[in-house]
Amino acid sequence: MKVLVLTLLTFTVSAHAQIVSDAVVNALPWKKRAHSAYMVIENNTDKKIKLLSAKTNAANEIRFDFRPLGSKTYTRIVKSFEIGPKEKIEFVPRGNNVLLNGFKSKSFKAGDKINIELHFDTGKTVTIQPEIKIIRKKDMK
Repeated sequence: MKVLVLTLLTFTVSAHAQIVSDAVVNALPWKKRAHSAYMVIENNTDKKIKLLSAKTNAANEIRFDFRPLGSKTYTRIVKSFEIGPKEKIEFVPRGNNVLLNGFKSKSFKAGDKINIELHFDTGKTVTIQPEIKIIRKKDMK
């Protein structure tokens, strides 16, 4: 089974701030209303930061979902994610994720890119541009 996904290689925001890496947007069948974005965000500062919101031109809404460690089905919507000093947060399958509701186009194809803006309480906005790639489901982490 092939799965359409958006991927992004490691993207460094700055040497002393947030680093976003391993970003992927799982765009399973276009009929599905919601698609999950997975990534790792590292806080390389000596102060805690919060991921406050996200925005994209490719979906009607983005929200954050929190899944407690070990839970198989329970998730809850949260307004932000706190990242401690020198720590990271992972958005992964069957874990925390960034949910994109209502993709605006069904015509994405391999090679296309979308913008996703990540907004932090530090006032910084990080823009990533994942590229659409087709991979097999079993190859996804």
